[in-house]
Amino acid sequence: MRQLLAILAPGFLLLAPSSPAQSTDSLPLQAIQLIEGGPGDWIGNTRDRIVTALGRPNRLELRTLQNQDDTLSTDSIVTLHYPAATFVIYVATSVHNDLLGEVTIWGAAYLKQSPIKLGATLRQVRAYFDDTSRSPTQHLVYSHDTPLPHRLEFWFVKNQLVRLQWAYPID
Repeated sequence: MRQLLAILAPGFLLLAPSSPAQSTDSLPLQAIQLIEGGPGDWIGNTRDRIVTALGRPNRLELRTLQNQDDTLSTDSIVTLHYPAATFVIYVATSVHNDLLGEVTIWGAAYLKQSPIKLGATLRQVRAYFDDTSRSPTQHLVYSHDTPLPHRLEFWFVKNQLVRLQWAYPID
């Protein structure tokens, strides 16, 4: 699974120093729901649902890779590029299934249903997660430790939220 995340988003994991989030045992339910659902719930978690909600992407990127569990199957990673968002989908060929792996958003139009909007302050984001940290940072990471941990990252410029990224685990 960790290898797949590296394939989906090489380099994103090391973009900026991040502030560690608090233990996931203490996250409020609203935060867990945002980490696990987010745009997968609001916009869609398959190619068809995303394209139905947002229209055709500006660009589509396709990469193939060998399925780690079934060496006779070749799966695909499809990235849908929109003006201010990307959706990365793992397409499991053998089971004919789309699995949303990652969503990155830097445009307000894609966050209409989000409880956290672009422009939110570092303090506002931390408050949503019941995070009492006060140290300045440009990057926050929150995760929910389920058998396959979900992750939500926030990037800030001048204390204002400018980008969010969800990573949904794929096994």
